[in-house]
Amino acid sequence: IASQLHPIDYLDAVGEAINDVSGTCADLFESMVLILGSCAIIGVKGTPVPHFNAGLPFWIIASGKVGCSLVGYFVHVHETFTAQRIRWSLRANLFMVVSFVQLVQILVSFQEYLTGTINFERFWHFCVISLAGQLVPEVCVFMGEFFTSTDYAPVRSLATNADLGVVQVVLQGFGQGFLSTGMPAVIMIACVVVTWRLEQHYGLALLGASSVSGTGFQGAIAAFGAIATNAHKIVHLTTYHTMSRHRANICAAVGATTAHAGNTVSAVNAFSAVFNIALSLLATTH
Repeated sequence: IASQLHPIDYLDAVGEAINDVSGTCADLFESMVLILGSCAIIGVKGTPVPHFNAGLPFWIIASGKVGCSLVGYFVHVHETFTAQRIRWSLRANLFMVVSFVQLVQILVSFQEYLTGTINFERFWHFCVISLAGQLVPEVCVFMGEFFTSTDYAPVRSLATNADLGVVQVVLQGFGQGFLSTGMPAVIMIACVVVTWRLEQHYGLALLGASSVSGTGFQGAIAAFGAIATNAHKIVHLTTYHTMSRHRANICAAVGATTAHAGNTVSAVNAFSAVFNIALSLLATTH
């Protein structure tokens, strides 16, 4: 059946995949490069230990990329898993990356503490900031998923109230959409304020570097969103096999969630990158 499809049936899907994958991954890579450059500037010019503070962001991001490459080889999935459970399996892989990056950061910082270049207060400040920077993007993603995914109460409530009319659906949908972006914004602001109180300019640079440590895996699951959507369309065009269609439906549901996750992480990383550029200018000026 696939050989008889007209190109118009699948060319739009190919273009959509290229747009989603290249756009999201380019945003993540651009943010990572900007944050690394600004962290190096702030680490050299704005801190008392230039060699360590300029190198620590590279340790964090490099270990994150290694971890993302390793966990990308296996995801725990079973035939009976729902889309929500598969999403939590993907999230468990990301938590393994966070654990690996945090271990590397602690070992590198503790070595500097033993040599006397940093005190214990700065050591635990770095540990807290690094952990917060890695967890905040995923927390923002989860908050967005809670208000927009069919697996949670807000969207189910919207579906229940759909019989009240179009106005109810539009207004409640807008409200839940604003909440899905408002809560991550509040979390980011709180994290930035706490980080500034701990380590000021360099703390914010380290926070930005930690937030992009898992972009390899996050970019991969965002790309999976586009691929799963296209596969879902092609499966329903080419086969009536019940199990194949069921698998395509589950993968498409997971893909819709992960595609939104990629957009959320891109926004968080863009915020961190712009913030770090401003900090670089301040560090250079003052």
